[in-house]
Amino acid sequence: MTKSRIIAALAAIAIPGILLTSCDEVKENERYIDMGEITAQRTVLLEEFTGQYCTNCPLAHESIEKIEEQYGDKFIAVSIHATSLALDFDPAATVPGLKQPEGDTYAQHWGVTNIPIGVVNRQDGLKDLSAWQGLVRTALGNDTPVEITLSANLDESGKNINITTDIYSGDNIDGKLQLWVVESGIIAPQFGTGTFYPNYTHNNVFRAAVNGTWGEDVTLLTRESQSFTHSIALNENWDIDNTNIVAFVYSDTDGVLQAAKCAISGFSIIE
Repeated sequence: MTKSRIIAALAAIAIPGILLTSCDEVKENERYIDMGEITAQRTVLLEEFTGQYCTNCPLAHESIEKIEEQYGDKFIAVSIHATSLALDFDPAATVPGLKQPEGDTYAQHWGVTNIPIGVVNRQDGLKDLSAWQGLVRTALGNDTPVEITLSANLDESGKNINITTDIYSGDNIDGKLQLWVVESGIIAPQFGTGTFYPNYTHNNVFRAAVNGTWGEDVTLLTRESQSFTHSIALNENWDIDNTNIVAFVYSDTDGVLQAAKCAISGFSIIE
């Protein structure tokens, strides 16, 4: 398909949605600024709401990349494609979309109306990208009673991902365990400010919820470890080499207590 036809196809779908959902303007002074290093004691989760029709969302992606560079594996970002500025995932579509059914559910829960926008550790509600860096930095300095050891591998058939989540807690906690499939390196169209990227690289994209939209209830006991096992079928549209599992423990009162991410070991032998 030619670039002009891709643009026309996207525009035809996008126009009605743009009337319903707007794209937040990102000012120059709201972008990433290096704030120096700190000693992190927890891993922080950013849930970023984004969309392929959102012209300012590439600026948010750049900010996330800078935070990743600064804090490494102590920072986990998950890009959730949602609202009418996102294109539904349809493997048969000519123009690949990245929105999963849960995307709008999460967006509605948080009251998302404009994107890019995000939630850091499920605390303090929605925040513009200008606040992400400071919130991540603050959260990294907070103690947490929860440790997560996460591993994932393909089973012998190469068709299922088996996940083991070991959780140690220093306190008695009634919370929830959430597991997500996240993929990076996805090549798909993206609008930008004054431009169009037909082959944009999308990273940290939410692909699936392993154990339900809102996870499962867990009761953690002081100074005790618990192990949880889950499995999810490998989707043929996922690139296993660029796919990760994200796990986090959260509560409605305290937000995300701890998060973890791991790659998937093994080799796919799907016939």
